[in-house]
Amino acid sequence: MMMQQKSSDIFTCICCNKFYNLDDRKPIQLPCEDVICRQCYCIQKDQVQSQQIQCPFDNTHLFDIDHPIRTPLYLLRNLEKYDFHLITCDQHPSEYANIFCKQLNKVICSRCFQQNPHPHYYRDKSSHFFFDRKFLEESFQKMININENVIQDIKILQDNINQFINKERNFNIEEIQNMITKNYHIIQQSQLADKDLLLLSYQPSILSFISNFSRLVMLHIQNDRITSHLLRIKGSTKLLYRATRDGFQAVNFHSRCDNLGPTISFIMSHQGNVFGGYTSVSWTSPAKNTNYPDKDSFLFQLNLNKLYQKVGSLDFAVQHNTKFLMVFGSGDMLISDECNKNSESYSELGYTYELEKDIESSNKQKLQYLAGTDYFKVIEIEVYQVKP
Repeated sequence: MMMQQKSSDIFTCICCNKFYNLDDRKPIQLPCEDVICRQCYCIQKDQVQSQQIQCPFDNTHLFDIDHPIRTPLYLLRNLEKYDFHLITCDQHPSEYANIFCKQLNKVICSRCFQQNPHPHYYRDKSSHFFFDRKFLEESFQKMININENVIQDIKILQDNINQFINKERNFNIEEIQNMITKNYHIIQQSQLADKDLLLLSYQPSILSFISNFSRLVMLHIQNDRITSHLLRIKGSTKLLYRATRDGFQAVNFHSRCDNLGPTISFIMSHQGNVFGGYTSVSWTSPAKNTNYPDKDSFLFQLNLNKLYQKVGSLDFAVQHNTKFLMVFGSGDMLISDECNKNSESYSELGYTYELEKDIESSNKQKLQYLAGTDYFKVIEIEVYQVKP
């Protein structure tokens, strides 16, 4: 049986097996009319031992190092039109997967959908939605930042352990305790990861987690406008601040968000919870805690699709302090400086913003409602300016 060539094959450099692009891997046509990318051509040119370059596909094809090369215009024109954001289906490699089935928790292609009927789709059209690759791109970009921090922490820990074993310097009790605690957490997390990997081999729920933030935010903000019934506010929006792009320090937040009027903030904790708050009061950076009344402010939790109005004093709707990114209520939600590195951010509903009616004020659930836990690290924050 003859192997079917995929349409993407013509856009792949056979020398390095990577897609051509319009920059460093731009397609180059050799004098023998074989085509490779510019990156591979430069490598061939740099490694040449004589004044001749050898074609990587046929060693009988030789040409002078200064021989002019050309760009295959037909390939370049098609390259400009090709959509590289596609994901191929595992079951049908010639098809592109762009439909997410919530019930199966899986991305499928149109052929999968046709061959294996999804009766739940006809009962509830919202059980499927078109999957946008940018969810994954944004999520993986966030993971890079998280992984870099983890790698750096492990490197410092490893250096300290080696210094202790090799008797290179003196250590105090606090340093030893920190080393033991960090090492314990790393081992504990790796054990949990093994269990998670076993579960994921049967149910690929990781896909839902990594796309959750962008997906939930887009349910409430589309085309630079608030489209949410839950949030009860209307207006156009402008992205002012994104933590993974602009930094997780309080100074990064205030330099982009202060004195710009009403804002809505979306936050994702390391537990995977997406929550946040709206305030009509412009953020400022006083040196000491300063309370501000705000009759329009509220908190929300998007995983639970819940909104929390004020029940306490209006005078404590928000607190401003140059040391923190944002504070809502009298401890209902606080996002700390360098919140991606420490677990000093916390939430405890019930002081200024309402709890669920069936939850007692002493119940531990009030500590977990927003972020999934009372003290947490932050994976991402997005703050939007809101204009009527």
